[in-house]
Amino acid sequence: TAGARSPFEVFPTPGPASANQATRYENGNDFAVAGVAGVRYPVDIELADQFSNKLTTGGANVTLTASLQQSGRRRTQTATLDVSTTDNADGTYTLRYRFAVAAAYTIGVIVNQQTVPGLTAPVITAPAAADGALCTAIGDGVDNSAASTPLSAGASTSFEVLVFDAFTNPIVDM
Repeated sequence: TAGARSPFEVFPTPGPASANQATRYENGNDFAVAGVAGVRYPVDIELADQFSNKLTTGGANVTLTASLQQSGRRRTQTATLDVSTTDNADGTYTLRYRFAVAAAYTIGVIVNQQTVPGLTAPVITAPAAADGALCTAIGDGVDNSAASTPLSAGASTSFEVLVFDAFTNPIVDM
């Protein structure tokens, strides 16, 4: 009869995670667009299946990828991305990332070895605080080598201090 109650209850579960349906978690952390070398920044990702059903369990392989935006004034280098992933076991993932090299990057999300389309961000990483142990002075009379001009009492000289952070990033705007 119409309106009769079925003896069966159906509780469908979402399918496997789809890279095409991954999004930044609405109430979570977004990519830091500007950061400091050595500092870890969080970003929260939410997964869904191919039909946009939000996942309610964990188990997916979620990580980040980065590419270095080349700059004419910097030496050639590679993107050195350090990532840790926390599976929150509810379909969301917290990824914490940091760079050691101060530079401009494009960062993206990978779900189950598939790049997530449209979930990328530019990230600019600045040098960390100056590390005195890595700073050096150059100029006449500073290094006491044979090539250096000896200094005399009362004479003037000049020298340059090269300043670096703990990751050997040069600090130029002081």
